[in-house]
Amino acid sequence: MKNIIKRSLSVLACTFMAVTAGALPVNAAGEELTLTSAQGMPGEKVTVNVDVACSNNFESLDIIVSWEDKALKAAQAQPAGKAMGASDAGDGYCTVVIYGSEALADGTVATIDFTIPSDAQIGKTYDITVSKVNTYAIFEGPDIYSTVKVNNGKITVGEGGSAAANSGGNNNNSNNNGQTVTESTETAAAVTAASESSTQQMTAETTAVTTAVLTTEKESGKSTSKKGADALGALVIAEIIAGVIILYFGVGVALGFLTKNMNTKKGYTGGFFWGFLLSVIGVVIVAVRKPKNAAETQTEKSRETDGEKSKE
Repeated sequence: MKNIIKRSLSVLACTFMAVTAGALPVNAAGEELTLTSAQGMPGEKVTVNVDVACSNNFESLDIIVSWEDKALKAAQAQPAGKAMGASDAGDGYCTVVIYGSEALADGTVATIDFTIPSDAQIGKTYDITVSKVNTYAIFEGPDIYSTVKVNNGKITVGEGGSAAANSGGNNNNSNNNGQTVTESTETAAAVTAASESSTQQMTAETTAVTTAVLTTEKESGKSTSKKGADALGALVIAEIIAGVIILYFGVGVALGFLTKNMNTKKGYTGGFFWGFLLSVIGVVIVAVRKPKNAAETQTEKSRETDGEKSKE
């Protein structure tokens, strides 16, 4: 009885392990990322393929391809087959992002066109390496960027063209088998440093432009404030002048009536303009003026009366 129970438990355990193993994603053996090699003459354009292998279960990748000699130029990577992607290229590097809405078959998922320098020597080789793998994901399974096997390529200057070089790509790649991403860390660091330097330069230029704009706005504000202050000062001066003129005429009129009144009391006619034109001086003159006596006043009035009668 005990043996039957033990055997039953063993069968159940084996069944559970089998079902669990079948439910978990299993990475196929030989998952690789390969850059093919190419060959061409100076000034010629050659193509390097980005190949994947993961049992037709590829989903996406994000890598940086780099090379040391910046005289070698590359265009942006282009997706191949049913793959979709994006890319950026500069001095000594090319970024490659590839993905699919369904599982992609093994083979070429992207191509990179290189232009060999026109002054390159025959026999010269350019090592093309995957300096960094950010993503290498299978469609049904995890991202295995840290474990995928990387095979680098190279471009050889000489006769034969890209086709001949690619046909021997497997031989070239066999020399690179087992090479890990960490072997190209220095090249990735150089690419990153160049990117940071470019960013710092752009930041400095932006700061300089912003400072110039702020300085211009500040000077413009000062100029506007100065103009406003000048206009306000002119208005105040004009009001003061107007007030002085009004005060002068008011005092002049008052003094004019005063001198006229004083003049009349002393027996004279008129006298308004003494105070109006000469102000205090006019008042003093009228004040010290000798009054007319009654006789003189009567004589003047008689003369005025006789003159009026003679006219009649």
